[in-house]
Amino acid sequence: MPQEDATPNQLSIYDRLYTAAPTVSNAEIETIWKLERSTASSPPLQAGYHYFCMRSIAMTGKQLDEVVEYMRVTEEGYEETYHWRQLLDLYHNPGPGGTEVFTIRYFGTVEGPRRPVDRQTEDLLNTKLSAIMGEFYRAVEAVDSSILDQAEVHLIVDSTQDPSSELFAQDTERLLIQCAHPRSLLNRQLGGYYSSYLPNADDAANFADLKTDAWYRFGAHSTRASNELLSLLSTHFDSVQQYAIDYPAESGTAVHEFTDRRRRLCEKQATPRQYHGITLLTFLGKDVTYADYLAEETFWGGGSRAGVLTTDMLQRIVDTEADSHGRGGYQQILRPQGSFWCFADLWPWLWHQNAEQAMYFLRSYLATTRPLIVVSYSRAVNTVTRGNFLHKNGASTIAFTSMVGDLTIQYYSDPTVTAKIVQTVPTSTYHTSTPAVTNMASRMSV
Repeated sequence: MPQEDATPNQLSIYDRLYTAAPTVSNAEIETIWKLERSTASSPPLQAGYHYFCMRSIAMTGKQLDEVVEYMRVTEEGYEETYHWRQLLDLYHNPGPGGTEVFTIRYFGTVEGPRRPVDRQTEDLLNTKLSAIMGEFYRAVEAVDSSILDQAEVHLIVDSTQDPSSELFAQDTERLLIQCAHPRSLLNRQLGGYYSSYLPNADDAANFADLKTDAWYRFGAHSTRASNELLSLLSTHFDSVQQYAIDYPAESGTAVHEFTDRRRRLCEKQATPRQYHGITLLTFLGKDVTYADYLAEETFWGGGSRAGVLTTDMLQRIVDTEADSHGRGGYQQILRPQGSFWCFADLWPWLWHQNAEQAMYFLRSYLATTRPLIVVSYSRAVNTVTRGNFLHKNGASTIAFTSMVGDLTIQYYSDPTVTAKIVQTVPTSTYHTSTPAVTNMASRMSV
């Protein structure tokens, strides 16, 4: 935060950082924050301490314009791209106050002895290339891959917290994000860790009292898909793979091939077990992360944040059901084939060009498996779901069915918040600790 002895120039930089962060260079930020470049030669940090880092991807206004256009054409539109477009319209000009270089940033934390550069490497190779960051990196790679090679990672020196300050460290991360024009950042969350997603004790007890037993009963009474269905699915994913091979510029196979193993994994995780010959439930995601694509992993077996988080939540549900029926907790096995949790992606290949073709394959898959319930995740897939898998820009929900539920996790400072408040408070009002499921946003559609 600005100090009492801050100069007018420093205050101006704080103001621009808050309102138009991409126009502020790292050199300018170094006049208000103590930064230390983190590279492969940097020494390990002190074990147990919480450190904060800033990742910066700088590019010319022309390059950012191309990135925004790429994401506009290939996606339903991330909110961040609209803010980047506004900044380009305001500041990408040769006149006074204009700028030629724009810097898109991401703020994160790392615990010593790991270094910020280690976190950067881990994110690139493992868990973070999904959502807005994944789309941004894909677009930058398509526009000019050398931009990523020049990305910088800095340690924010004066923000370090000792091992006993984990909760305060989460608040520090939130503060950094809020001070740096959060609408333009690659941070989708406002800061904090997995604990924010855990239900409180009352919600867990209420669920246990329902004594549901879906996982055990389905496992006991379900059957493998028929040979006819298996044959149709095999033919379907042969076509998916062939399209990816035939159109490398649209699918990304010009960069990384769509291997036979990748094809088999897509088929396995999308193959349902059935109940009396009926597919009960199918989950639809948007895409596969870079790391899982290259490692040839399934959604359930890979290391993506979404996959790990979802798996852990399902494990809690299964263990609660087992405890409620006196069986004791047991390890849930989310097999890539034959699972209650059947999963398919709108884009099973790497890049997101040609949404119409992706929807064609998705319609073909759903027509083959004919699930009773489809659960979709992410803005892009939800617009497709709402349009009955026909129109990429979405449609009124009543256009095809009245059975649509929109769910989102909200955070409230008061864990006893009433249902009336949940229904009337705007989505962006609270972002603290206790989750409540509402029907106010379309992050997940059923």
